[in-house]
Amino acid sequence: MKTVLITGISSGIGLATAESFLSQGHTVIGSVRDLQTAADLKAKYGHQLILWKCNLLNLSEIDAIHSVLRENKIMQIDVLVNNAGIASPGPIQYQDFSEIQNMMTTNVIAVMKLTQIMISYLIPTKGRIINISSISGVGGTPFLGIYCASKHAVEGFSKSLRREMKIHGIKVS
Repeated sequence: MKTVLITGISSGIGLATAESFLSQGHTVIGSVRDLQTAADLKAKYGHQLILWKCNLLNLSEIDAIHSVLRENKIMQIDVLVNNAGIASPGPIQYQDFSEIQNMMTTNVIAVMKLTQIMISYLIPTKGRIINISSISGVGGTPFLGIYCASKHAVEGFSKSLRREMKIHGIKVS
């Protein structure tokens, strides 16, 4: 069985990904901003699901993953899924700068920080890093300029990381 870390498992792609891995018997460490939102999932899967309360906007909370892994006696990870992301649509001209910062922090900086931390946990398993992006990461969409920029950054980061991680046998997609 594998150990999988997924960000943003409260809904959407993150929830579906977590449920897929859990239904196959794997252990999932899932980040949520609010533990209550994942209570049903925790009740269904019990000890197989480890909830990690983390708001990716607060970069210091990402460091808490070390404690979560240590408390659960997890020394290695097979798969990292950087899924959490936010989008605030609107014309760039009128977007509040705090929204821009929040999108870039959640969609880019948090991905980079968590990936950097997790590499040492992935090396022993020659694991996989999956960075969830978007079609917006290869094109442009009106009224989603900042979101598109953040996903372009994830695409570039993933391409560079893929080449760097080859030496460790870690796959990046």
